Amino acid sequence: MAMKVIPVMTIFTLSLLLSMATIASLSFLFWVSFGVFSMISSYIAKNQNRLLRELEELENLLKGK
Repeated sequence: MAMKVIPVMTIFTLSLLLSMATIASLSFLFWVSFGVFSMISSYIAKNQNRLLRELEELENLLKGK
């Protein structure tokens, strides 16, 4: 099942921010957030065209087209 673009970008952003916030300690939380960031980055790369189409649809919907 394909994920929608808004949840994908939310997970991407939160995992990146959490990785940046915990990098100094290299704790378990850092490695979990870094792993999630890596997996979601791979997902985005694999589904880039579909996600871009969905973003265009959202943009058109917001513009009223």
